[in-house]
Amino acid sequence: MSQRSLPGSRSLPGSRQLSPLRSHSNGRNPQLDPAVKVSEDPAEHPALHSGGAAVITGGANGIGFAAAELFAGLGLRIVLADIDQEGLSKARKKLENIVKDPDTNLLTVHMDVSKPEDVQRLKEVAFEAFGEVCHIALDETM
Repeated sequence: MSQRSLPGSRSLPGSRQLSPLRSHSNGRNPQLDPAVKVSEDPAEHPALHSGGAAVITGGANGIGFAAAELFAGLGLRIVLADIDQEGLSKARKKLENIVKDPDTNLLTVHMDVSKPEDVQRLKEVAFEAFGEVCHIALDETM
């Protein structure tokens, strides 16, 4: 049986080339194989434990805000970041109704992701406040 390589990919000596449809170690793709049971409930994912932390850039509106609502609804602590200060304030007010104890579990950071010093500050704020980050959602339009 010959192996096909994806354009631009290469096999390393002693490795096997995986096709996109055989990405799991058991050779089954849960999206295509009905014998593989996959939970439809995102809350069952081990990384989505209550008390974990999510950092979301572009969180003032759109997909970033939707991600923040989802994570907050699952009990995660939220670090919401955006360049839009007014939008960030409005988003915080909406999330305060979802996040448990928003005074300690919801942070907002006014920042510009195109500036490395702002990204570093975001990282420091998140780890100082929560000690861990389980999720990072980057939603930016540039």
